[in-house]
Amino acid sequence: MSSRTIMIVYILYRAIKFMCHARLSVEDHVLLVFMKLRLGLLYEDFANRFGLELTIVSNVYRLWLPVLFKYVRALIGWPDRYSIRKHMAVCFRRKYRDFICIIDCSEI
Repeated sequence: MSSRTIMIVYILYRAIKFMCHARLSVEDHVLLVFMKLRLGLLYEDFANRFGLELTIVSNVYRLWLPVLFKYVRALIGWPDRYSIRKHMAVCFRRKYRDFICIIDCSEI
């Protein structure tokens, strides 16, 4: 883990430690949320893995989303329109002149 990642997790830990559900440690909160974001598993899967009710898993995730948004938002950069067009694949550039974002939804 990079020092930047460790710092982010520490900041999130300090922000959320007083709001954690009693049956789940702060570390499990972090693990659950990051696994959900990275792997996209269903709440039922997390309920089984962590031995929790479905509503608790859902509440944990919904509790963390605003906190993540608040602290991680500044780390997400968006390039200017010129840079986007410059690095866009030629086939997209010709067909979609006014687009600045292509979202990959191939997993859906």
